[in-house]
Amino acid sequence: PIGETWELSCLKDCPSTFNGISLADLIGSDGLSYLVKFIQTTDNLSIQVHPDNDFAMEHEKSLGKSECWVVLDAGPKSGVFLGLKNGVTQEEFQQFLNEGKEVEKLLNFYPVSPGEFYFVPAKTIHAIGKDVFLLEVQQNCGLTYRVWDWNRVGLDGRPRELHIKKALEVIDFSSEGNQEKNLKIQKDIFTHKEKTQICSHNDFSVSILKMKKNESLVLNMLNKKRHVSLISIGGSFEIKRRKDVETLKAYHAMLCPSIFSQEIEVTCSNDKGII
Repeated sequence: PIGETWELSCLKDCPSTFNGISLADLIGSDGLSYLVKFIQTTDNLSIQVHPDNDFAMEHEKSLGKSECWVVLDAGPKSGVFLGLKNGVTQEEFQQFLNEGKEVEKLLNFYPVSPGEFYFVPAKTIHAIGKDVFLLEVQQNCGLTYRVWDWNRVGLDGRPRELHIKKALEVIDFSSEGNQEKNLKIQKDIFTHKEKTQICSHNDFSVSILKMKKNESLVLNMLNKKRHVSLISIGGSFEIKRRKDVETLKAYHAMLCPSIFSQEIEVTCSNDKGII
């Protein structure tokens, strides 16, 4: 089973490739400060947490991992688990783990619909529920501390490894850290008529652009902090850079290093499209 695809990754253990060449070799393993995924779930994913930069650097010699989700499709009762319910203590959480209780009962559950956005700060416990299709943009980091896996076994018939000790050191149990405002939830982001930034982080930012058929727009791809990418989450686009023309199909990703050209022309080929 394949549950996710890493569209743009420079991680050494799982790099994206272009014409058989590793993206990490093309621009360097540290050349991309973010990682882009599509995730499709058929069951609840494990409840997990990611460390922040300070903890990750001290214990793993790595960046931490904040991430964000753009919901592309979802079942009628689908949702995500994000943050602890008000008043949940580390002692209560530990007791649930020790007794094999249903840990998800301690987490907030948010029903999701296409066109919604969620920010998941490092140290926030979370899980993507079943029947959800989303785009994930995250820091360039593969660290995940798995806390609870619904008492399931893996493909080898054994329970998957948990990382409870480190997870308990990382999880933010404060009431402030688990407030809904930290998730920066946005609805109906696909209705924006102009290019709109919906998220900004030191290592990544996310903007949504909706276009009509044959509509063209010139985008300035110059960004002194990081390489810019285009990801189609609906529709096909013609991407013109100087005299070169490429096609960006639905659910494909394109890296646009500013060293090649600061400006590109984007033309929507379908009745409507979203990047």
